[in-house]
Amino acid sequence: MDQTIGQSVPGARVQVQASSSNCSLVVEPKDRALGLADWSKPNRDQISNWLQASGAVLFRGFIVDGQSAFANFAKSLSPSLSEYVYRSTPRTHLGQMIYTATEYPPKATIPLHNENSYQRDWPLSLMFYCQQPALEGGDTPLARTNLVTSQIPGYIRDKFCSLGVMYIRNYRSEGTPGLDLPWQTVFQTTDGKIVEKYCSDHEIESEWLGNGRLRTRQVCQAMAEHPSSKKLLWFNQAHLFHVSSLDPQTQEALKKTFKKGEDFPRASFGRTPFSGPRKLLVAMAGSFAELGAMVAPALGTSGEKVNSY
Repeated sequence: MDQTIGQSVPGARVQVQASSSNCSLVVEPKDRALGLADWSKPNRDQISNWLQASGAVLFRGFIVDGQSAFANFAKSLSPSLSEYVYRSTPRTHLGQMIYTATEYPPKATIPLHNENSYQRDWPLSLMFYCQQPALEGGDTPLARTNLVTSQIPGYIRDKFCSLGVMYIRNYRSEGTPGLDLPWQTVFQTTDGKIVEKYCSDHEIESEWLGNGRLRTRQVCQAMAEHPSSKKLLWFNQAHLFHVSSLDPQTQEALKKTFKKGEDFPRASFGRTPFSGPRKLLVAMAGSFAELGAMVAPALGTSGEKVNSY
């Protein structure tokens, strides 16, 4: 049964919307003239506690006057924001470590996923700012990863953990036709030697193909250990990079483009279709790798540890 519980903190009202499967927080200012960055800085510890308890917090009704104000809010929670490198989708860097959300066509649906879980390092927190809501649709749906994990049969989790997930990506060169992003965009450089060093440092196999194209391979985690709860959670993007995630028309086009045995590139982020203008900004903070381990140990079918990178 769903229930809404009202709470109060200095300067704001908190609505706790709880159900048997979810718990979300909606925080609204008591004074509509209150700026979010001004309120969040002295309440940073409270916000951190909310996130630990519920996983997500929605701030509604505070003043956030554009990109700079959003950046100030993000830095009030995490002074060191993360750069978006080794990209998988088209985004624009707006400055101050603030990015646009994935720039896919409005009609596209982006499935639920965990940010950057196709690699071995990822941000510990995400902050979204809806600067321009769509006329219709454009929601950012959320899911509790622990509940998702519990609904995946144990034998599937065991098999994925024992093998890991290999991501094979194909990149075109900037200014040439092809699928996926140019490698210059993905690695944020035009120097192939820098790309090779990045791949070597991150245990990514790289192979230069004809016409300036690049192919990379990397085996990553299927599940990762939550830094606080220590629970093993489903944490990969196998469903996004696989051809089955595409609509039938795109699948058919890819089959005509690639021969048998070649690779299908694909990556995406969560969003529902929308109409009209829409602009969502994103900031990323923290680094899983800085906690001391790139990937949490995985568990094999008999419970033994099998892979740790």
